[in-house]
Amino acid sequence: MSSKIAKSMRWHHDQQTDDGLLRHLANSLAWKSFDSKFPSFASNPQNVRLGLAADGFNPFKIRSTSYSTWPVVLVPYNLPPWICMKQSSFILSMIIPGDKSLRNEFDIYMQPLIEELKQLWWLDRNHRFRFQKTLFDGTEEFREAPEQTIEFEILFMLKDINFSYGKMNQPPNTQTKRRSRDEYDDESDEEDDSNEESDEEDDPNEADLWKKKENIIGIILNVDGKSKDNLQSQLDLVDMGIRRDLHP
Repeated sequence: MSSKIAKSMRWHHDQQTDDGLLRHLANSLAWKSFDSKFPSFASNPQNVRLGLAADGFNPFKIRSTSYSTWPVVLVPYNLPPWICMKQSSFILSMIIPGDKSLRNEFDIYMQPLIEELKQLWWLDRNHRFRFQKTLFDGTEEFREAPEQTIEFEILFMLKDINFSYGKMNQPPNTQTKRRSRDEYDDESDEEDDSNEESDEEDDPNEADLWKKKENIIGIILNVDGKSKDNLQSQLDLVDMGIRRDLHP
């Protein structure tokens, strides 16, 4: 992080205008509610506030397949709006591939990211980042983590919410494609004018699709030469002082 960006990380506290208008997330009720709930965290404007955004899309532009890819992006909300919403400020934390929409399974894929965010929320007492005062606000950090919500409190907050996990007993997808009759007619004309060819010849991207699927399967099954979870990656975790459960 450059010195200029480091200074901008305090913008939400030092320079943003509080005139009753929603000009930045710092003006929102959610932001102010978070500050009142965690006053020790809010007391330091340089503490990083991250927003999480995710959306699914079909990367292959093939209407005949329901393949879905979900990028999960973190946005640093400390920065002013004209910086934090630039693509260069986005943090691509993970990409979730799948042949169908995730629905409630999204929570399962989010667990590794949540575990790492918990580590960022507060470090171990002897973590080296606590003593690197020249890289932060000039002071060493020895405060304890905020009190965590226990499982019974969470269950009480969710007692009135009805939900079900997985795809079992889910209603069929009755959502219709929002296309006009003219678009359907144009597609029908194109199909009538085209020669009768095999599905593989109609779609030149078919081979690329299967190749990418094989690569993803190779990574999941830890096939030699496909996985990035190797000794070097584990040694990098040792150097950074994080994820001790994955150290070699």
